[in-house]
Amino acid sequence: MASLNDTYSRFILWTKIALPLAGLLLLATLFLFSRGISPDQAIPFADVDLDALSREQRMSQPAYSGVTANGEMLSFTAQTVRPDSGNQGQFTAENLSMSIETPSGLSFTATAGKGGLDDATQVARLEDQVHLSTSSGFEIDTDAITTSIDGSLFITDGQIDAIGPFGTLTAGRAHIEALEETPNQYVLIFNEGVKLIYTPQN
Repeated sequence: MASLNDTYSRFILWTKIALPLAGLLLLATLFLFSRGISPDQAIPFADVDLDALSREQRMSQPAYSGVTANGEMLSFTAQTVRPDSGNQGQFTAENLSMSIETPSGLSFTATAGKGGLDDATQVARLEDQVHLSTSSGFEIDTDAITTSIDGSLFITDGQIDAIGPFGTLTAGRAHIEALEETPNQYVLIFNEGVKLIYTPQN
């Protein structure tokens, strides 16, 4: 029995010595055979023009919301906004969305690939694949839309293609305005060569 205990004790003793030595040997092997790092090797980051970024003043993912003098809830988001270098007080935006919700519950949302805002006149212009949706069921596509931040609603700057509750139509222009004789009521007006294809509802 004593011999067996002595053998077990010697095994434990050698294990305490051998395992740390094996660990040190493995670490030494990793350091000896690891690849060297070349200081000339480029770090695989995105190709960014740091000089251009330092020259440009821009804001990423801006969001604005407020209430106009007429009581409409206004919100604005964009991917980027930057000042127009050639015109003080004017800004350009990319991939933007603007929405207006009226006190009566009617809402309008416009999206565009780019746009601009004149801080002095508080007028915004949306361009590049402009899409206007209304809560009354109209989907309108056009080249450009102008709107005033102080409460005036959307005016298209050219031909529109629209789908509505009663069918499809094209027109030279369209605009949304508030009815002066009826508070908190708004109307969508199509003009200049309106062509309607009426689709009866089942």
